[in-house]
Amino acid sequence: MRSKRAFAITVAALALATLFYMVTTLFILGTLGLELTVLTPWPLQLYLNRFAFALLERFDVVFLIVWAFQMVNLISINMYTAANCLRGVYPRLDAQRSALIVLMLVLVGIAIPARAAIQSIIVKQFSLAALIYYGVLPFLLLLVAILRGKKGEDRDEQKEMA
Repeated sequence: MRSKRAFAITVAALALATLFYMVTTLFILGTLGLELTVLTPWPLQLYLNRFAFALLERFDVVFLIVWAFQMVNLISINMYTAANCLRGVYPRLDAQRSALIVLMLVLVGIAIPARAAIQSIIVKQFSLAALIYYGVLPFLLLLVAILRGKKGEDRDEQKEMA
């Protein structure tokens, strides 16, 4: 029963976010037209610059704030859904590990450059040794912490120093 409730909440949240984007798109297409919408790099900003209020001179700033919150909300919903699906496929996987796996996959997807030009700039700025160092060092430190078995608990030396 709990998974049906989580599924319903997830579907409702995604439906609301999709509805917001659909209504915004329809407003822009209805006001600016298809030709101007396609030619303008930021059609929503052009649409919002048409409005001016006595209290607020630039209405597009308000939308930018709302848009940022909605993007965070949409990303959170998608990551929660992906972690939930991962737990459904692998039932022995706990919630924290499934969320961590999804987060790692998202970070890997972000880290891969989308265009070859960006990739060549990155390669020119960072040498292979630096990429290996920054990519391997956190995992080596984690491995050392696991091998030592400390996992964040207080040691006697820490208590004596405090």
